[in-house]
Parts: sequence; structure tokens; C-alpha cells
Amino acid sequence: MTALFGLEFNGFIFAYTYSYQSNSVVFDNGGYHQLTLGFNFGCRKQRYDCDCPWIK
Repeated sequence: MTALFGLEFNGFIFAYTYSYQSNSVVFDNGGYHQLTLGFNFGCRKQRYDCDCPWIK
């Protein structure tokens, strides 16, 4: 089982993941926490922000 939570703010990405193995063959009896920090390089907002199918 894995739970994931993340958000994006001004090009920065923050995410948290918790994983737990519930199988007969496991490496450890506990769960695993993971924090992810990222930044979107070179991403721009869309030129047109509408739902028109003719404008892409």
C-alpha cells in the first residue's frame, strides 16, 4: 500500500510518500517514508487558457 500527497507552488514541487509492504516476503517490518523536492525548469503557462478544441 502506498499513500501519496503532493503539491506544486510557483514551479516548486513538494511530495510525500509512505509505503508499507503487506506480503509474505518483506524486507522489513516497517514502512518507508519518502520526501521529494523538485523544480520545473523551462515550463511556461499555456498561451491560451480556454477549453476551445481549435486552440492548442
